Amino acid sequence: MATALTSAVEVVTLQKGAYLFTVTSAQPSIKGLGGSLVLPALQIGRCPGQSAAAIELDSDPALSSAWLLKSDDSVVVRVLEESASLLLTSVGADKTTPLEVEVRRIDQAAPAASSDAHGFGDADIVAPGALRTQITAHVQFKGDLTFLDEPWAGLPGQGLWIEAFEIVPRERLQAEQIEYKALDAAGTETTWVRGGWTCGTRGLGIPLVGFAVRLNPESGVTDCEIEYRARFVSGRVAGPARNGEPLLSPEEGDPIEAIHLSIVPSIDESSPVNPENASQSAAADKPKRRGAAFGVFREQSEVSA
Repeated sequence: MATALTSAVEVVTLQKGAYLFTVTSAQPSIKGLGGSLVLPALQIGRCPGQSAAAIELDSDPALSSAWLLKSDDSVVVRVLEESASLLLTSVGADKTTPLEVEVRRIDQAAPAASSDAHGFGDADIVAPGALRTQITAHVQFKGDLTFLDEPWAGLPGQGLWIEAFEIVPRERLQAEQIEYKALDAAGTETTWVRGGWTCGTRGLGIPLVGFAVRLNPESGVTDCEIEYRARFVSGRVAGPARNGEPLLSPEEGDPIEAIHLSIVPSIDESSPVNPENASQSAAADKPKRRGAAFGVFREQSEVSA
């Protein structure tokens, strides 16, 4: 028996910028075609006749439309001209409940601010004695880029956000002895991720807006301090934050453009240490670490090594 479909069409005109469409509520059901038709669904596409150069979906200019089906499905729409129109097609069937979809702008319309106004330049953030650390950042339109011995991981000043990153210490520490987590523009929190593993998403076009880095509480390492800063698409610079503290822009939803990270031994290994008070000194120098508290982040309590 054929499934009776219903549909509704709406034209939406958006101004230049980046927008995140996210399904906040859905009650999907399979309605036919051998189990391959799931309803309700919402198709987001360019209006017929709309220039392909005016709108990009999920960072893929060749993509002409995208379907949203279930809770947390999302698509990023970028309007590259002064304005452009989308065709939203909602498809359902008898007794299906329409999707609830939130639309949120995730770029920053404010003019970029000069980093000089924040009291430090690139040379000022490089901590003496910092361990060599490699960061791979998945940058909007550029893909994975690897940074080693550079002040910033990312492309400062180019307005391209970071969607995911990986951190690998290149001396003294093992990758699994550090961990990090992030918050994205959709409000999604990651778990703590061990060094060398990806934190964030690839291929969805969703920027990161906050992050935190700390020593793995199970690593047994107590003689290093982790400090980090971020540049944002708005031009703002935030930080330093330390040892698992959350780091976000003062502007809500401001995407991260570049990351700076310093891992610094808290004890100078070149100086002689009195064996009688070595353990006491190590305990005194032990950094206090807290779980990130980004608001939507669930971890609030202190974490002890």
